[in-house]
Amino acid sequence: MTYQSGPKRGPSQSAPAGARSLRDIVEEMLPATQPSWSTLDKRCLVAAAQQIGRQLAGFTGGTTDIGTSQVRNIYQEFVRIRMLRERDCADRETLDSLELVKPRIAYAAGRVGKPQFKDFSEALTLAIDRVLAESPETSSKALDSLLEFVEAVVQYMTYYKKFQGR
Repeated sequence: MTYQSGPKRGPSQSAPAGARSLRDIVEEMLPATQPSWSTLDKRCLVAAAQQIGRQLAGFTGGTTDIGTSQVRNIYQEFVRIRMLRERDCADRETLDSLELVKPRIAYAAGRVGKPQFKDFSEALTLAIDRVLAESPETSSKALDSLLEFVEAVVQYMTYYKKFQGR
């Protein structure tokens, strides 16, 4: 799978001028015609995570005041799901927990109240929906890829926030 750039969003949408929406980045990484996190190329995953992390940090397309801790709070929900899996919980229980992350993400976006964070929450919700659409045979590997993706976003956001403007 090759990662390509896509269409720009208009000025009325939440992405800064010249930046693509985070949801668009996820859709390009994982098109609806092939919604398989389980077969996603890791280079593609890392490239998308880097773009999203950079945008969340405000490194491209202007500045943002989304704190790393706000994104880490969302990431903690995914860590909780990873711990469920490590305790040998049934796949159904893990996927049910993943479904419940979506309203928590929406709540966080509402509390933060920033368009960039809303865009991030929509991108993660799309990513979660794609994992939930996986077959039972591939859902475990798909969930692993999603967890790696969210972790990479947090890592890149932290990196770009630290070195922004240097």
